[in-house]
Amino acid sequence: IHIGSTYGVPYPALRTETPFLYDNETYPLDRVLAETLEVEDLSQLHLQYPCSKDKARLMSPLQNRSKRRAFHRCFDSFVTSHVIPLLHSKALASDVFYTNRHQLRKGKPQKII
Repeated sequence: IHIGSTYGVPYPALRTETPFLYDNETYPLDRVLAETLEVEDLSQLHLQYPCSKDKARLMSPLQNRSKRRAFHRCFDSFVTSHVIPLLHSKALASDVFYTNRHQLRKGKPQKII
């Protein structure tokens, strides 16, 4: 098996990178993450925190449940309201769904009508 093989990889049709747009007013992930990390500009983090020990200090608010709560709410909302429906529609279009173990073993997708 060569390195680019999808053998044993679940749902290879869903694993290709696909850019997509989302409403950053509804899902302000960048703003909420910046507030959680207490930084002004996420695009400058690599300059402000160049060493791995600095990155550990930077990410420490994400280790604290109460400090990361707002980010988790925003991220969970984004995943459940935007990403999962997007993947579901892509799965429907790619005939990824299986109805039973026999079809799964045989690699036969179910057609949903």
